[in-house]
Amino acid sequence: MPKISHQRAEEIERLRPVLDVLNGVYGHLQMLRDIREIEGKDPLNDDPDAYFLYVNAGHRLRETLTRWVEKWRGRAPAGDEDRENYVAEYIYGNRELREEFLRITKQLGMAGGVFRELLLFQPREHISDDQRLKFQIGLFLGSYSGTLEFAMTFFNSNDPILGAEAEAIHLFVILLRSELSSKLCRCPAAGCGKFFLNLGGRREFCSRSHAQQRINRRVLQDLKQTRDKRKKEALARANEALRECKKRDWKQWLAKRTGLTTTFLTRNIKHLKVPKREEQ
Repeated sequence: MPKISHQRAEEIERLRPVLDVLNGVYGHLQMLRDIREIEGKDPLNDDPDAYFLYVNAGHRLRETLTRWVEKWRGRAPAGDEDRENYVAEYIYGNRELREEFLRITKQLGMAGGVFRELLLFQPREHISDDQRLKFQIGLFLGSYSGTLEFAMTFFNSNDPILGAEAEAIHLFVILLRSELSSKLCRCPAAGCGKFFLNLGGRREFCSRSHAQQRINRRVLQDLKQTRDKRKKEALARANEALRECKKRDWKQWLAKRTGLTTTFLTRNIKHLKVPKREEQ
């Protein structure tokens, strides 16, 4: 395995929560464990029936983040492009995404004054003060200079579903800001769809076993094509010879004439043009 720099290792670690959510590693059970650890109490003690809300929150978090990532894939910035400006331009230029961000942050009740202490994102194009404020609200969770733990977002929002959407914003902006964002790939193997970082630029699949499955499938396809081609040629040769056949026991005659087995001729009799001729 090739060595990686300390800086790249840290960048990979920052993206680990993103991959965990996309691949279903992080779900409602881990969510509840995080809340218990941070708050020192079980959030279900006061309301045991709220368990299903956390189940739904886990699904919402993954579904929302996956949907945004799938629409974004293939639009990663160039290596020399300013990351902060890229994030601003991408989100601000995506109307559907921007409206979702604004809806979520509005429901969270975030105040505009908070942003004076936060890193500001400003697209190159001119926008009004009102638009800038709304845009900063939309990027609040991503532009916050500290680390937002999953559980803290859910707790502070006092609504697991809304908290899941807020955390999706946070993780999505982490991905957009990462210099490794262009390395994000999704395994095309049937029934997989796992997200992974293609750091070397040569991988197409998430694992060697899935890559081998593709190779095996191609080998089988090649074998089938070869077999079908040979069968077609054999049937053509048999039908050509049958034009000269004048015997009732045509199968034995044809097998001897063409070198094909009687078993092959029997299995493919519906493809043969057997003449109805009397034996001389």
